[in-house]
Formats: sequence, C-alpha cells, structure tokens
Amino acid sequence: MRSKYLTRNLIILVLLVLFVSIVCIVNNHVKAAYPDVDSATYVIDHLVHQSDNVDFHQEDTIVYRDDRTQADLFPEDYYALLINESDQTVLAAKNVHQRMYPASMTKMMTAIVVADAIEAGTISLDDMVEITQNYDLTAEDVAPSQLHRGYTISVKDLLYGLMLESNNYYALYLAEYVGGDIQSFCDRMNQKALELGATNTHFMNPHGLDDPNHYSTAYDMYLIVKEVHNHQILRDIDGFDTYTYTFYDSNGAAIDTESTATNLFVTGEVSLPATFHLESWKTGTTDGAGNCLAMYLTKDGKDYVVVASSGNSKADLYNSIIRLLCLTDKGGHEMLELIIGAKGNGKTRKMVERANNESKRTSGSIIYIDKSNKHMYELSNVIRLVNLHEYDIQSPDAFMGFIQGLISSNHNVTHIFLDNFMMMCNIEADALGAALKEIDKISEKYNVTFVISTAVEESMLPAEYAANVVCKL
Repeated sequence: MRSKYLTRNLIILVLLVLFVSIVCIVNNHVKAAYPDVDSATYVIDHLVHQSDNVDFHQEDTIVYRDDRTQADLFPEDYYALLINESDQTVLAAKNVHQRMYPASMTKMMTAIVVADAIEAGTISLDDMVEITQNYDLTAEDVAPSQLHRGYTISVKDLLYGLMLESNNYYALYLAEYVGGDIQSFCDRMNQKALELGATNTHFMNPHGLDDPNHYSTAYDMYLIVKEVHNHQILRDIDGFDTYTYTFYDSNGAAIDTESTATNLFVTGEVSLPATFHLESWKTGTTDGAGNCLAMYLTKDGKDYVVVASSGNSKADLYNSIIRLLCLTDKGGHEMLELIIGAKGNGKTRKMVERANNESKRTSGSIIYIDKSNKHMYELSNVIRLVNLHEYDIQSPDAFMGFIQGLISSNHNVTHIFLDNFMMMCNIEADALGAALKEIDKISEKYNVTFVISTAVEESMLPAEYAANVVCKL
C-alpha cells in the first residue's frame, strides 16, 4: 500500500516539475520578445487563445473566432472584414481568423520593417542600394527584374516600386539591404507581426509568393494595414497613382522607369463609393490567394479598414469591396435586410436559416410570413409562421395594413421575415422601391427589423437599397 502511494506521489511530482519547466521556458521566451508584457498573464492567455486562433491581445480583439457579420454576401471560400475603426464596430466579417495566403499584401509588412529602420535612423531614404545578386523568380511566373548585379537604386525608389507596382524583386533587394540576408529580414517581419498582435501570421519571404508556411488572416491584415497607416513615409507613397524614378547600371548610366499603382481605385479605373478617401492600401494576387486588397479609408470624419481576399477575378474583388463599403451607409434603412436572387436559387432556404439563427439571439417575437405552411417544420418552434394564403389580401395597401395589424397585436415583435416579397404585395419590379419605402416607415414606427427575400436582379434594385443586400444568390 505504501509503495502504491509513493508511486502516485512520484508521478504527481514529475508532472508538476514538467509543468513548471514549460511555464519557465515560455516565460523566458516572452521576456525576451516582449519585455513590457506581464509574462504570467501571457502564458495563461497564450496557451488558451493561441489554440483558438485568437491573438493574445484580447483587449484589442474586436472580431472573435466564430464571428460572422453580413457573411452571406460572400462565397464560403471568401475572407472579408470591414471595421469602423473610429467606433470599433464590425460591419462585416467572414472567415476572419482562418489562415489564408496573403499574396502581395505581405509587402505591407516588408514596408513596415523598412520604415521602422528609416525612422530609427539606421538607414535613409536617400541610401543607394547596390544589387549584389541576380534573383530569379521566373519559375513563379514573375517577369525578370530590370535590375542586375552591380546596378544601384535608392531605398526611396525601391520602396515606391514595392508598394505601388508590387515589385517582387524590390522586396528582396530591400530585405537584403535592411536585414543583411533574406532570412534575417523575415525574422524581423515575424517579430513585428507578433508585436502587432498578428499571431496567426507567418512570413517565409518578403514578397508574398505562395508558400505552405507563409500565411496570414484577414484579421491580421487589418492589424497590419493599420500599422502601415501609422507611418507617414508609407502614407505618402499610397497617395501616388504613378511614380517616375531612376536607377543606374553597372557603368553608372541612368535608366528611367515608371511605377503604376496596382489598385484600380487609385488609378481611377474603378470608383470608390461617394465621400470615401483612400489613405493606405495594398493589393495582392497569386494562384493560392486569388485577388486580395487591404485598405485604410476615411469617410465623413470616420476611419474604416476593409480586407477582402479570394476574389476569383479583379472584377469580383472590386465589386465585393464596393458592396462592403456600401454597408457603411444604409441611410434610413438600417433595419431592412434584403436577400435577392433569381427564382429557385435558394432564397427561402437562406431566409429559414437566418430566422432560426435570429431566434437564438433575441428574446422578442419573430414572425415569418409565407404563402403556405410548406416550411413549418423547418422553422424553430418559437417562430410564428403566418400563411398569407389564408387571408384575402389583394393589394399592396392591404398587405401593409395587414403587417401593421400583426405588429399591433403583439408589441414584442422584433423581426418579421417576408418570403417572396413582390408576390406578397402583388407588385412588379418597377413598384419595388415604393413598397420598400412603406416597409421602411413601418420599421421605423414600430422598431421592427424586416428581412425580405425577393426575386430581383441587383441591377433592378433601387440604388438607395443596394447597401441593404445581405445575401445575393
């Protein structure tokens, strides 16, 4: 018996020693990397939160692991984030903590490390960089560099070419000049990412070409583009659509070249929604990442950050960005949500799903109006299903009166779901705008949120309600 107790106590002692050793190791690492961080707090938080894909700066984390806001606007493989930075509110979030290839958005961190070195006085914008080796990225479908061994170019011109035209070779030249070698520079990039709280990010190179161990998240890109905005040097670059500069060959002969911005909002090929002003940005495109864009913008005295990735095409990316930015201005229609798409594309399924999700969050009453009892057993039993077919409603006015009657009989109504809205109202597409305005009035009068599905193409939707689309099928 005594032997049994001795064995048990020995096991407990070994486990205790092992735990203390692990804590000490982590503590020592933290003290070296983060001398201003309370190590004990870090150990606990890091062990808990890192495994949950949420950074340990919990006071700064405003989008948690499973947050989905306006997620139905985008395909399942899309990464999207829109934050009102002034109010610290999340306007859209989808897959924000899931790892993705960052493509050339990586170059934001490359530029940050370079800017830090400039601001610390270790290098200067006017420094002339001699190209010491010929890098070859042609295997990655990157065109050969204009610069060769023995050529010289200023830090400033490398930095402008890096950010505007997204030159992959310039990322390597800067990394070698600032870090001594590529690996040392990448170590700096990763260290800076940790300092910013971007703990789901790891850089293997300074340019962003795909690598299985080179990854980030939409949320981490949000943190990184904010840091870009903190550097005046980088904000100055992002204000250019084109930039002309000069480098020198091995004989000292001057060669003029021009960088053109890769951001179509900057070049004017695509227009930002009215009153937005672009401050900082970076695009990215690779096979693994798709089309990406991170931007810091201002509008009407408020700051916004938007990140989108995995666009199948440039047109898809920019349309998605515009759709996101429109969410910042719903005018007087904040309590009206639209699910649109062609007949048979799954709008009802999405309505049912949305109603059931809402029933888990609200303590008020939810009404789902349809023209049959077909989906009765798909809806939560706390949702009241109203079969409109049971009522003699022949006109839009009669329908609006019916809606107000339902609300008046139950003052606890918070949400009303209207499936196949135009059929319910007995209207055509050209009368949709007027009908939505009536719903707006009812929503404001009774403080009720309306979720509406309707078989209408986006081009036929009244422009003032474009920002109210939460799902397009």
